[in-house]
Amino acid sequence: MATAARPFPAQRMPFWSRLGQVNQTVILETAALERLPRRQALPGTRDNDLVIILSGWVRVEVVAGERVVLAVAGPGDLAIPAHQFDPDIYSSGEGAAGMRVVATEDVQLLRVPAGAVPLLCSDLPLVRRELARLVRETTRLEVGLRLRMFHTPRSRLAWLLLALRLLFGERNVPGSNTPVLAPPLTQADLARWLGISDASTTRIIQTWKREGLVATSYGAIAVVDVRNVQRQAQWSAATAAELLGPTPVFEEYLLRNNVAHHGPDMAPTPYKDRPPGL
Repeated sequence: MATAARPFPAQRMPFWSRLGQVNQTVILETAALERLPRRQALPGTRDNDLVIILSGWVRVEVVAGERVVLAVAGPGDLAIPAHQFDPDIYSSGEGAAGMRVVATEDVQLLRVPAGAVPLLCSDLPLVRRELARLVRETTRLEVGLRLRMFHTPRSRLAWLLLALRLLFGERNVPGSNTPVLAPPLTQADLARWLGISDASTTRIIQTWKREGLVATSYGAIAVVDVRNVQRQAQWSAATAAELLGPTPVFEEYLLRNNVAHHGPDMAPTPYKDRPPGL
């Protein structure tokens, strides 16, 4: 029997893991433990609560006419990510107004009520800094997609798959020796994320499957031939750096679009006097 390949590890540390035991303990004393069944929408997405995922995955989307996927979030990150800081940086233009968060598998989470968040961030400076860092990280994926909006659908899809692999890593699934991307995503989700048709997405993925570049099952996709997918995406070491840390292109984009960006120990200027994440 063949041995399952080792999953590629995520190249970023989730928000919760960065906080350390002391900060985690304080948050646990303040937060309520909740469960969100698969396919259910998270209630209270506009209540400005701090919602941290302990296990499972969610999909962040806007439903205004057509469904538009904005992001995914998994263990250790916020169920309601940076979209509530500044909705204008997201391509849907809808922001939190039409946003919903849907569980793509059973989710366990912590909810810190909005009223407790300002005090929490005041007493725990590390929490505030890590929330600011999460804003920047979430923004990088959207900026990367915007910078490639005139690339071919094939190139953009390859780039998104590689970006998800880099940021969130892979996981093993029962009955398969091939690790899949950690976030559970359907082909329709990928199409809604990129703003291309389901038919185009299916056609590209079917071609890649025949060529041995990817493999799929329901709600899961594996990047099998990483090198060839990188060629499709025009991927390079600089591309990875663009997602994992600020680059001149990234900084220029933020300045051109008036999105604040500062060093790792500073909260972005527009959010300094507001409860972070909320």
